[in-house]
Amino acid sequence: MELFNAAGNPTLQRVEAAAVARLRAAQPTARTSSSVQRISDWRSGRNVPARFEPLAPVLATLIDMAKAKEEKSAPVPPYLLDLSAWRRLWKEAAAAFPPDQPKRLPHVHAWCRKLEWIVQI
Repeated sequence: MELFNAAGNPTLQRVEAAAVARLRAAQPTARTSSSVQRISDWRSGRNVPARFEPLAPVLATLIDMAKAKEEKSAPVPPYLLDLSAWRRLWKEAAAAFPPDQPKRLPHVHAWCRKLEWIVQI
């Protein structure tokens, strides 16, 4: 996924730990529902989260990592750094599947292509 690349290809464990820390700092009593396996499934397109809330800290973490890396390397496409654009894209992906079927994407890279199109509108 382009966002992982822009973030420097961090390990799933690093992303999960940082996302959990971010969530706990914002909401100390919140339960975390992201795990290394879930993040792996989301990244590969095997699963689209049923709710955006568990995905948001993961995306925010990757966005922060990408911004930090951007200061030392090439610019990151703005559409990858836009959390609200990711939310719109998630809504479209989640709406594309009936509630009684697993939320699966045939091609995870379609997320980024679709997101680029959405942001340009």
